[in-house]
Amino acid sequence: MQKKLKVFLLYIFGAFLIIGGVIIAGTLTPESTPSPTGYTLEDIYNLVVNSATSTAGNHSLSTTTAPSPSMHSITDIYNELSTLIDPTKVEFGTPYLGKTGTLVSLSSIVITNPADKLSYTVGDPLDVTGLAIEGTYSDESTSVEAVATSSISGFNSSVPATGQVLTVSIGRKTTTYNVDIVVDPCPATGGTKTTSGDYCINTFTTVGEDSFVVPSGSISVDVLVVAGGGGGGSQHGGGGGGGGVILLNTSFSGSNLITIGDGGQGSLGVSSGNNLNGSNGQDSTVGNLTAIGGGGGGCARDPAPGSSGSDGGSGGGGGGGWNNDSMSEGGIGTVGQGFNGGGGLAEHPKYFGGGGGGASEIGETSSLDNEVAASGGDGVSSSISGTLLYYGGGGGASEYTTGYYGGEGGQGGGGHGGGTGVMASNGGINTGGGGGASPAWDQDGGNGGSGIVIVRYLKQI
Repeated sequence: MQKKLKVFLLYIFGAFLIIGGVIIAGTLTPESTPSPTGYTLEDIYNLVVNSATSTAGNHSLSTTTAPSPSMHSITDIYNELSTLIDPTKVEFGTPYLGKTGTLVSLSSIVITNPADKLSYTVGDPLDVTGLAIEGTYSDESTSVEAVATSSISGFNSSVPATGQVLTVSIGRKTTTYNVDIVVDPCPATGGTKTTSGDYCINTFTTVGEDSFVVPSGSISVDVLVVAGGGGGGSQHGGGGGGGGVILLNTSFSGSNLITIGDGGQGSLGVSSGNNLNGSNGQDSTVGNLTAIGGGGGGCARDPAPGSSGSDGGSGGGGGGGWNNDSMSEGGIGTVGQGFNGGGGLAEHPKYFGGGGGGASEIGETSSLDNEVAASGGDGVSSSISGTLLYYGGGGGASEYTTGYYGGEGGQGGGGHGGGTGVMASNGGINTGGGGGASPAWDQDGGNGGSGIVIVRYLKQI
């Protein structure tokens, strides 16, 4: 009977240790030599009722030196334990000392929607966008669980891998899904990366500096380099010349500096007969390749003749004169990159600017027989971007005869010349198109369009 009582006391003492947590098992180690005084039921009762602090394997009980005249029974202890049990700390639906637990815990998790990205290239960061996890709880309720990259283990994109297992951990529950890590067929970096068929394409459109970087070895590339277009002239002025265009095949290795040139500012309408030419566009470069900015369009002058267009990648158109019969020359284009601008003339009361030169043809030269203003020269076509586009078109001129009229801009972003009720238009952004000319002294010429660089190479597979 004494042994049975000791065993039961040990059971009761282990039971009260769950009161401060969910369940903590404790162990009482008997003394090697019986003490003259031992632990009484009163000692155990007081420890439980007074919530004395204890930790697993280290229990502090004050021994009783002499039995109390009145002592608590095992039933007293059991009943007291029952009143102290917190159901929120007992597993849902589990009975314990007369109390049914209400603690809801996560039972399992499952993937209800896979991550959007299941195929990675070497070096890519983990992306859990689109991954949806549903948790099921012990009360059979369900909930959508929050997932972050910190919830995922097993991801390693430093080397190629097929069927790499990623583990999703929510609390203590886990599930898995697989991803592939492949070698990037387009390893070069810089600009905006796209693909078209068997080609990798890096496109640089932001004015300023960037780099095209080949991580290892050397690759054969097709390169398009377009400079900024020239600004259009004012007061029956000449159109701005298109930015110079380079299109060739070469090879690149390592880091290659790229500069995108901005378009030149159109002539500012400030005073009758004394306006300045439009500004030249800025050069664009790739390594040792330099495309020259388009020449600015000319303006009327008092006294005549009008100013000549400025030299550039493609030359700016000459400006119309002022009163006296006269002619002005178009700017000279850069050999291999663009063509000359058209000339302007004045034969009172008719005043004509010349069209800006384009990357594939000269700007139109004014003629007294013209019923419309001179057009800008067309630019060069290329499908290096994956789409057939034109670059480096010249800006349209402006004229005054019986009214103000504007000429057409050349294909490749050339701006339209201004006329009555119509302002001169800017060259196209990232085309290197020249700005259109303005018709009147108090109107600005159009700005040239910014340049662009495109590098294309075969996929490395």
